[in-house]
Amino acid sequence: MATSGSDGVPPVDEHARWPRPVPRIGDPTSAAERRADPAAWAFAPEARRALRRRAVPA
Repeated sequence: MATSGSDGVPPVDEHARWPRPVPRIGDPTSAAERRADPAAWAFAPEARRALRRRAVPA
């Protein structure tokens, strides 16, 4: 295991590789399935409008 530098931050390994994250929690669909039918997973227009509202007027 790498030791921390004088600033307490571990050194960066430029050759480190991490596996690509796979979204599995609460989303059993694949990107291909979502692309085939965007309306099936998209928020309803009313919900999108509610999300766009500002809590404090500009």
